[in-house]
Amino acid sequence: MAMSNANLERRIERNTNDIEAIYDILTDHGEQLGAIQAKLVEHDARFEAIDARFEAIDARFDGVDATLAEILRRLPEPPAEG
Repeated sequence: MAMSNANLERRIERNTNDIEAIYDILTDHGEQLGAIQAKLVEHDARFEAIDARFEAIDARFDGVDATLAEILRRLPEPPAEG
């Protein structure tokens, strides 16, 4: 079953248009992925800054814990009941 020249030309044109549409979609998705990746880099930096703040707070709590332990050590023993 041979295709006529006009049908063949239409099919080639349709395939060409489909291929161009696919490239447009891929380009658009590539740009979106680039924007998402940039935002993730920003979030990573923000999380790193927050993590550093938590580490500083944790170090302060360690100091408070050590101070409290020393205070408790210095307290006299409670009297024995009984």
